[in-house]
Amino acid sequence: MSSRRPVVLLLLLVVFPLMGAPCWGRSSERGAWRPPKVVSVEAGEAWMMAMSPLYGLLFQSGVKKGDVTHLLVRDGELITGGEIPWFPYRSADGRSLKVAGDKAHVTLAGKTVTLWLGEEGGWEWLKKATPEQMASLRLVMVGAKEPPEGVDAEALLKRLAGENPAVGLIVSGADALAVVLRLFDPHWLGFGDVTLEKGHSAALVAEKQLRTLLTEADEKDNLAFLAGLPGLETLFLTKWDVEKAGPLPDGLANLRSLVVFAGKMKDLSCLGKQPGLEELTLTAEKSLTDISALANHPHLKTLCLRSCEGVTDLAVLEKLKGLKWLALPPATTQKQFADIVRSHPDLVVLEATKCEKITDLGPAGDLKHLKALILATKAPPDPLYQMKGLEYLAVAVEKKDGKVKPEHQEMVVRLQKELPDTAVVRLAPLCLGSGWILLLVPLAALAWWLAARRRRRRPRPDACHA
Repeated sequence: MSSRRPVVLLLLLVVFPLMGAPCWGRSSERGAWRPPKVVSVEAGEAWMMAMSPLYGLLFQSGVKKGDVTHLLVRDGELITGGEIPWFPYRSADGRSLKVAGDKAHVTLAGKTVTLWLGEEGGWEWLKKATPEQMASLRLVMVGAKEPPEGVDAEALLKRLAGENPAVGLIVSGADALAVVLRLFDPHWLGFGDVTLEKGHSAALVAEKQLRTLLTEADEKDNLAFLAGLPGLETLFLTKWDVEKAGPLPDGLANLRSLVVFAGKMKDLSCLGKQPGLEELTLTAEKSLTDISALANHPHLKTLCLRSCEGVTDLAVLEKLKGLKWLALPPATTQKQFADIVRSHPDLVVLEATKCEKITDLGPAGDLKHLKALILATKAPPDPLYQMKGLEYLAVAVEKKDGKVKPEHQEMVVRLQKELPDTAVVRLAPLCLGSGWILLLVPLAALAWWLAARRRRRRPRPDACHA
């Protein structure tokens, strides 16, 4: 992997899948797929968002500061808002959250669950933390900034590892990666700004508890080590250049979830033979046009094709009868929409974002098991008023002069009245050049936001720091 681009860590922070349970609240038994929960969040922030499913999509809910909003989230998925860092949700947190924090910490139910060592106060918190406080951490970000003078970073990390060896880690830099792999025994790990050498690969293979991994895949043959991770369940690949990095090794027997962001592939033959693959999220795969190889993965329960603008032939979906969560590509036509809904009656979550060719939402009303519907289309909302079984409905609204357009506000008010048992979420508007209001928050914008917080940082190559 490349060490030349600090934006790599930004992408890790934006999309890293954090697991509070072995595999997001569902058992490892095939067929035990579980739907997301509708969770209310009070955080004193002007906006909140969650990454779901598999951290491929950011649901942003615009609210007045201090109001309660609702998010669609599953065990282990990330939530953030305003100035606070990401934190992983756990089912045990319940369906009503009150979140506090600052740039270095997130506190949930009185306990610090996220620690960003690169922010002011991060190392000081760790230095003073009790064993119980260390054990409560779910996520620690390491390796992007030199620690304050007088701080023995490795000694503090060693102490943390003694109390919480499996804490989630996001690591930047080869030196920091070597240290954390020696000290910790993580179940999940994300790293960037690292060129994998034999020592790193050997250390990763030695992590027998590793279940979730996020890594780049843009250099020659740098996916081969995955064959040595028999326990790997969730894999996130950014910038997957298939011609350079090659395909996935065949037979990753426990791989259940795969996320690919901004890859370079024309088809999906690169997925190889993965007998247990159940969840596939493809985001911003601009060169992808052929998805026919999905026929080799009949056990898929989740398929997300967001921002895969070149995908037009969806015939292979007829062979994926077990789908529960489906995110349609932008080019989906009205006929395809109707046919897909008719042939997949067990859908629980359906997304149609940036799908301007969908002009009638009526077919979705026939889905008897549908619990969540996420929409950013130009179709009239009339059929939505009759969908009494929904638990979560996210609709995009446009703003003019800083205010929601009256007709969109009227739509939201009517939906809330007609669907009293549904969490109706007003999605914050995000306009691109075409005028589209996108549900998918541009990761580049978030990378810029994170970069603004980190631009003063300069890694020191001879130290483990954060």
